[in-house]
Amino acid sequence: MSSLVNAWRSCRRRLYELVRVTKTVKTQSIVSALSGLVAAGGETRGATLLHLRGYPDSIILRNGSSDFDVFRQVFLLEQYECLESNDVRYIVDAGANVGLTSLYFLNRYPHAHVIAIEPDVQNFDVAARNLRAFSSRCHIVNAGIWSEDTTLAVVRGDYRDGRHWATQTLPRVDGNDEGIPVFHLQTLLNRYGFPRVDLLKVDVEGAEDAVFRNGDTSFLKTTSSCAVECHGPECTEAFECAAARYGFRLRRVGELSLAERPA
Repeated sequence: MSSLVNAWRSCRRRLYELVRVTKTVKTQSIVSALSGLVAAGGETRGATLLHLRGYPDSIILRNGSSDFDVFRQVFLLEQYECLESNDVRYIVDAGANVGLTSLYFLNRYPHAHVIAIEPDVQNFDVAARNLRAFSSRCHIVNAGIWSEDTTLAVVRGDYRDGRHWATQTLPRVDGNDEGIPVFHLQTLLNRYGFPRVDLLKVDVEGAEDAVFRNGDTSFLKTTSSCAVECHGPECTEAFECAAARYGFRLRRVGELSLAERPA
């Protein structure tokens, strides 16, 4: 019986995915999108160009990488549809990966400006391509966020599944480590002239512990809402404690920890 239930659930997920793909991508990209989703995580090389309905430019996703999984989360499962923000003008996307969440926000909030922060240079290059149509409203930064302005090592390796969405920034073991600049969030807000943050999205593979536990979190005073994917109980505790200190209302939706101002 359990095998039949599992088979039915799998079939239902595939059917839902098919329906969502036909609503999300233009007709000429449906087959490419479905092929990429099936092969995600496999050994397929190269890249796929997808044309999305309602978006001014195509996006590029690397075959066999985690890019299609991110596409599934953002556009098919609509991970950020749960956000209640309305008049959004200033958005920070920390852990932007290949730019799909920033793309979604820029399209959803037509008056918003985004700081998209991504430490992995390969992801950053794809994000720059995917966000080029919104270059007037989007600052793309090849860096990470941390509790202070410094330089850290970039690690993908064996962490989690070792794929492109699993990039971490960690203290450097020695001077020979590949280094990347990381910044306190307020540093980037000042650099790009953001007077406040209407929406703070954070998916930084464990660095949220340093950001919300060890650093100055006063930027939350002028932040309206947060959507944070916490990686482990310590990160969850750090974020929720920081958010509670600044009067946010907390709730969980799927993998996201949400902090919003009471109405």
